[in-house]
Amino acid sequence: MNKAKRAVLIFVVVSLVIILSLFTILKYAKPTGEVVYENLTYGGIIFYYGAECPHCANVEKYIEENNVDSKIDIIKKEVYHDKNNALELQQTAKKCKINSNEIGVPLIYCEGRCYIGDVDGINFLKTKIEEIK
Repeated sequence: MNKAKRAVLIFVVVSLVIILSLFTILKYAKPTGEVVYENLTYGGIIFYYGAECPHCANVEKYIEENNVDSKIDIIKKEVYHDKNNALELQQTAKKCKINSNEIGVPLIYCEGRCYIGDVDGINFLKTKIEEIK
């Protein structure tokens, strides 16, 4: 067998192994069932963020400066370094009918609705705080 045919054969075999491996990983990495919001009180919020995300830092700064977490039950979930939280974020976004290519952080989930981005997230928090007053 000449070198060109051998190289193509090796490439095809390696590609198939990689594709099958990725398929297997993705198949078993998917969460099973619905996300259970067991620690979330009514009106409570889940704040999905990334540790290195500058827009997430804006929301975190707003929460801290305005003591939002003392007024509203907030569960914070980091998604860049926590696989389970990242998978939960995907399911939460799906519940809000967000396309998988539009999922991002920061994302705030409350009472069946999702707010993506720092501007929408902070505006939602402002509205939520006003409702409490």
